[in-house]
Amino acid sequence: MVKLTADLIQSADAFINCVDDRELNLRGRRIPAIENLGATKNQFDLINLADNEIRVLGNIPQLPRLKGLLLAGNRIATIEEGLEVSVPELTSLILTNNQVSELGDLDALAPLTQLTHLSLLGNPVARNPDYRAYAIFRIPSLRVLDFERVRDAERKAARAMFTAEDGSANDRAKLHASSRSMDVDAEPSGAVPAVPAAKSMATAGMSPEETAKIMEAIRNATSLDEIQRLEEQLARGKVPANSRRS
Repeated sequence: MVKLTADLIQSADAFINCVDDRELNLRGRRIPAIENLGATKNQFDLINLADNEIRVLGNIPQLPRLKGLLLAGNRIATIEEGLEVSVPELTSLILTNNQVSELGDLDALAPLTQLTHLSLLGNPVARNPDYRAYAIFRIPSLRVLDFERVRDAERKAARAMFTAEDGSANDRAKLHASSRSMDVDAEPSGAVPAVPAAKSMATAGMSPEETAKIMEAIRNATSLDEIQRLEEQLARGKVPANSRRS
């Protein structure tokens, strides 16, 4: 792997791209971590870090000029908080084919008020049935998600799905917000992602299959009462009867 040093940054290709943005190309260098971006001296609109070995989206200095980050084809599982301070004008974030697994990871993107284009295609999180609605709910500035325009009907449906009567986030939204991805090397491929109450479920002797079924039942719940009932049963380490069926 190649460390992202100031020398590497200064020797990388820099050019005006087809949309008149000044772009820095650091693609395909096997870079393991984002660091030393202060060496760019805030001179770029777009930084291309695709096809590297990056595992964490973070550690970015204040780059108020930066509007786009290309990070497709990395190993990113963690999105650090504070990006709104580092890159307040970020409008486009491409995270296609990474390892983001939990809907709660998207909460770190919510304060990016200028973020209009986001792609998480090819990430485990995109397989969650609530994924698109939750992303639209948590990041209201989005106009295009996974290269598909966000429609007004989707915004309305997302608000209805995740908003309580008093206008706050409901229990379904809070459940997703409490989940976070694990590092790609800390969790075997195909394992059940970490979820709230997972520790209590393990001590109660629940199998991974039962855990997965219960979490699917929560994702498919159609009312607050149903979600609350399932959460109470999880806290007690009890498997709902309909979740035991294969």
